[in-house]
Amino acid sequence: MLAAVGVFVFWAWDNGGYPPKTWLLGGLFLLGLLVAVLVGAPRLRPVWGGRDIWPLILFAGLTIWSFLSILWASDKGVAWDGANRTLLYLVVFALFSRPNWTPKRAVWILGAYALGIAGVGIATLEQIVHATHPAASFSDSRLTAPTGYSNATAALFFLPVWPMLLLASRRELSPVVRAIALATAGFLAQLGFVPESRGSLVAVPAVVLIYVAISPNRLRSVVPLVLVAVAGFLVRARLLDMYDAHGDQAKRAATIAARNSMLVSAAILAGVGLVWALLDRRVTVPERLVRRLDVAAVSLAGAAVIAGVALATFAGHPVRDAQHAWRSFKSPRTPSGSANRFTGLGSNRYDFWRVSLDVFREHPIGGVGVDNFAVQYLKHRRSHEQPLYPHSIEMRFLAGVGIVGTLLFIGFLVSSGVGALAGNVRRTRAGPIVAGALVAASYWLVHGSGDWLWEFPALSAPAIAFLGLAIGLNADRKRQRQPRRRSLLGRWTRPLGWAVFVVAVAFTLVSFVPPLLAARDVSDATSSWRDDPGGAYRLLARARRLNFLSDYADSVEGAIASRRQDWPQMRASFARAVRRTPSDWYAHLELGVAETVLGDFPTAQAELQEAHALNPRDPVVLYALSRAGRHLRVSPRVVDQGILRELPPV
Repeated sequence: MLAAVGVFVFWAWDNGGYPPKTWLLGGLFLLGLLVAVLVGAPRLRPVWGGRDIWPLILFAGLTIWSFLSILWASDKGVAWDGANRTLLYLVVFALFSRPNWTPKRAVWILGAYALGIAGVGIATLEQIVHATHPAASFSDSRLTAPTGYSNATAALFFLPVWPMLLLASRRELSPVVRAIALATAGFLAQLGFVPESRGSLVAVPAVVLIYVAISPNRLRSVVPLVLVAVAGFLVRARLLDMYDAHGDQAKRAATIAARNSMLVSAAILAGVGLVWALLDRRVTVPERLVRRLDVAAVSLAGAAVIAGVALATFAGHPVRDAQHAWRSFKSPRTPSGSANRFTGLGSNRYDFWRVSLDVFREHPIGGVGVDNFAVQYLKHRRSHEQPLYPHSIEMRFLAGVGIVGTLLFIGFLVSSGVGALAGNVRRTRAGPIVAGALVAASYWLVHGSGDWLWEFPALSAPAIAFLGLAIGLNADRKRQRQPRRRSLLGRWTRPLGWAVFVVAVAFTLVSFVPPLLAARDVSDATSSWRDDPGGAYRLLARARRLNFLSDYADSVEGAIASRRQDWPQMRASFARAVRRTPSDWYAHLELGVAETVLGDFPTAQAELQEAHALNPRDPVVLYALSRAGRHLRVSPRVVDQGILRELPPV
């Protein structure tokens, strides 16, 4: 399983695993690992039946429904990618939910993952410090590296914090291990603060309550939480300075100062954690006092979170401040002149979610196809943004796969939680590990409720793996208490289960390999077209055949033809893209531009009017349509430059 953790860490470094070529290749490796575990290790084979199988069944149902949604999706290529991503997470869940987990193995997995992500964080800081242009790792003064998206970067570093906090609190672990866990949690929490994600500002207090609620021995669990919070508070100024610094040299200096502060803070936390762990082994608190202190810890933690949120949100007049917060949330503008980004709620999420709910009301059963939100949003948006995703896991399911897919996902989450917490798990040695894994998954879900985190395998795959790990720990103990019984039902369900598994593996290979090879060909073509345009066209033709649902290879071919001023080829390429995906406004726009260059203005107007119908608020489409209406040539270079200016990062 450490090999799977290595994949997660690699994804974290490589843009959060977002590029299809990256996560498809990793998915094939994880599939091979799953086959090796189940076929080559008899003790780790799945138990077909029982309550623990329900999360896997429900997730498999969600995956099947996602693939079915390709049938009614407008952009079938995007839907195939979205369904494949869900299939990837199913592979991860199957891999982690079935093995005979022991507490020791689980500690190794959680520790290796957290240390790997901490290593990614240190490498990211060093890369910024030694880069020629450090500001390139930031967008709007917010850290984007290594995922390329600030909010995903924040979630990446916060995700391992919670299991590390619980490991730091466990008396049965070595004091050295506890000290390392505490230092790692502190470093990652501080690094997660740097991107200034307002989603994390909401998610962290909510998850603190979950952490305290489900942690065994709450008093001991609260101690590392308090230590990490105090350490973060002491270095907050250095962390905020990274946002306030502008220009390459200022960014480099601020990053060096923040890096040094975080490392010193981690070293101090390690020392404090070691001393605390040694003392903790020598001090025994009476059980009755522990129960009373547990209640006090929960009460104080809840009161502190509620008071802090209330003070920050409603420091003046409660009603007036609540109204202002709602108006700020609906507004797309973040207040300017602030020393940090946490002081405003402005974004376009309200508009994203409005359209998502409208789409759900119009298509309640199956949605509009997995990950086809963008097609609908462009038609009905009120903002200038052109997001691919609705910035919410829940909205993604409602709009994309409707009530059927949403209920399957909710059922998966509920059955996973029940399976992980079934029995008196808090009183077992595995209790803290189960709790840590569940809290990490809870953070992903809470933060992902207001952001597009599902699409980053470096975030979603570990969170789903942690759910599986928690179930596997609990399932293993139940199997030890209740030995497997042979029955007539078991004799025929076992072969059926293996038949289903073989079919699923074959289907995964067929679904993963062609898009992976196509993505590789497109990548090679984009890097070689200047030296070998003919070879690039051949690569793109093969990519078009391999990924037979997507128009991406055609659009790339058309863009290359545009750069080469090969106007007939540009027209032919974008015409193929339009035939394959009629809902692609960009292909209609570029085809219309090519027609103006070739002098066919009636056809150009028809294509540009279709682009306008699909994306009515885009100023570049309006500009091209206006010129075509006056029988004036539209410059492809001007259009491309206009698109780059009009498409802000999301």
